[in-house]
Amino acid sequence: MGSERGLRHFRHLLPRGYLALTEMNWLGSERPAVCRELFARFNLPVLDIRGTLELIAEVGFRMLGHFVLPASSWWTDYYTPLLQRLAALRQEHPDDSPLQEMIGLVEEEIEVYRSHGQAYGYVFYVMQA
Repeated sequence: MGSERGLRHFRHLLPRGYLALTEMNWLGSERPAVCRELFARFNLPVLDIRGTLELIAEVGFRMLGHFVLPASSWWTDYYTPLLQRLAALRQEHPDDSPLQEMIGLVEEEIEVYRSHGQAYGYVFYVMQA
């Protein structure tokens, strides 16, 4: 759906109230080519934090706070269990070419984060309509 479109829809659904969400953002000035290429292949527009804050204000939300989720959130709660599941799927379905291709894409995403996770991450935003 994309950040801008999603925020606009939520703004109409929440004439009053609060919205909390996480958004992938660039975390500094570094924009490694491998990250940009991966995001482009997945059709994933990635803003920096300032760009996301500007978008939130433009849509009509009032920012209450935001923080960067720690890398451990990615590894402990997401990538480590996902890698275990991917390994099992590889063994359980060796002849399923589309599945094997998808597993390869997810493993590529994980390797890009392992190598360049300091450049991007998820930011938790809390706002009020």
